Amino acid sequence: MNETNPSNNQAVPTYPSWVPAAVKWQAEQLYAELATHPEPAKYKEILDRLASDPLMENVWREFFRKHRQSQEFFNPAMTADRLAAKKRLLATELRRKAGPTCERDANLLEAEAVLLEEEGDGPLASVDWSAQQRAAQLFLRQAFLVAVENKPVYLRDLQAEVATLNDIAQRSKKDADALELLGMTRKARSLRKIAKSCEAKASTTLSNPRDPDVPWESQSIFEPRRDDPWVLARQSSNDELRAFLVDLAIPTIGLFGKPLVGTLANVAKVIFQRKDITREMAREMLRTFEVPQAE
Repeated sequence: MNETNPSNNQAVPTYPSWVPAAVKWQAEQLYAELATHPEPAKYKEILDRLASDPLMENVWREFFRKHRQSQEFFNPAMTADRLAAKKRLLATELRRKAGPTCERDANLLEAEAVLLEEEGDGPLASVDWSAQQRAAQLFLRQAFLVAVENKPVYLRDLQAEVATLNDIAQRSKKDADALELLGMTRKARSLRKIAKSCEAKASTTLSNPRDPDVPWESQSIFEPRRDDPWVLARQSSNDELRAFLVDLAIPTIGLFGKPLVGTLANVAKVIFQRKDITREMAREMLRTFEVPQAE
């Protein structure tokens, strides 16, 4: 049964009793934003499923599940203090490997830890909700956004984009040289800035893959690579599913410190309305999704 939201005349579901109050609040915010989306009816259907599909009960239960004795969460939200501690631990592990790249990455991780401690919990901070409740709210928002924006990224498309950027950069440099000969120094300088910007974009769009013959400690954990898991080398029937899982795994790690593969599989079942999606299938699709984490 649906009720009408008077703010936008959208029908919103009457939530099942197992939906936590914090999650209901976030769902209502998303319903209120539906009018701003280009296809509100389509997006409402996705949101309806995320808000009330029976499979989502397992998702919220997992986020709020506690150890019986300690009453601590099995999957606690990554507050600033917890995340900073993980980054420092990872920095220590990188330094044990030695090497200039590891040292540089360790310094970056420690700088991030200091920044986290200075800025506090950011999106997880709220006067109305606990950090765990905020993490669940943000997970719902991210699941919805990933579902409506889901689009596989193919290697061939990135290669074409890089080729175009490099071509523009080269032509801009030649045009800049010609303008300079004509005394148009200011316009030549502008073209060189465009060329530099295109080259920078090309280098971050598609870096070289990690070389298996080069020690890991000599390869930065911060650089994007063409063998990153969200870049698909070839087309298959499960590309949209894989893209969804990878794109949702990233914020899930940010919120809870780990991908929670079983939870992602349950959400994928809801979004794609497929009963055949299992934890094992999701794990295989995320197999190459390696995000260095301190355990």
